[in-house]
Amino acid sequence: MPYARSPMRVSATFLLLIGALIPLGAMLSSCSGWLLSPGITRPDQSRPVCLIELRNHPTALGASTTEGIVFLNEGGATGACRVHYFLGSHLLVEDGVVSSLGGGYALAVIDLKTQDVSVMTRELTTEDELVALVFSGDDVERINVKLASDSSVKGYALEWPGRNLPAGTGIFRIRTGRNSGDLQFVGLASGLATLTSGAGPISYVTFTGPARMRKAMATPKPIFKPHRVKHRPDGISVHK
Repeated sequence: MPYARSPMRVSATFLLLIGALIPLGAMLSSCSGWLLSPGITRPDQSRPVCLIELRNHPTALGASTTEGIVFLNEGGATGACRVHYFLGSHLLVEDGVVSSLGGGYALAVIDLKTQDVSVMTRELTTEDELVALVFSGDDVERINVKLASDSSVKGYALEWPGRNLPAGTGIFRIRTGRNSGDLQFVGLASGLATLTSGAGPISYVTFTGPARMRKAMATPKPIFKPHRVKHRPDGISVHK
């Protein structure tokens, strides 16, 4: 006689697996609330930013995207890292390793899934609504920013938002239409530029833009990767 799995047993197993991944209190109060609330159909994607601790290098800021956790690795850090990322409103810490993506971006690779917003590959226009997400303690601060429109400014730059944006701060487009309100990765703040004119110095925040991500996505990568099962000390098993 074919074996029939009990629906109740499947549900219990599923809940046990979820419980192994997330502490019960966090599961009920944050991201996984979407599993239990009929009015919410998907996880929270409002904080797709990370802080990456690097060995022998300053801590970096990055963004969690569908291409991975991207950051600017100007110091050439390698090896192990530690990633602070958001699961819903909760800030978690996970060990990882530094890898390369291409286009000047590095990746912080961890075992578990994170918020992963899509990346923007078309060029920006002045009509695009942009926001910077500044990592602030155990939360993020949203700062509305605007693409520089001065014809004297070349490359990717934002009008001065009234405060400095740390290097690596995630810049996102607020999507419209069918996905209205969703965030889409645009780039990372990279520096400060000053334009001197007759009206005096004008400051701009420079950032990596869609062209950088297009280059990263066009970088050749292996199609087939070796797969293995990793059994972690915390009891979670993941397919690598």
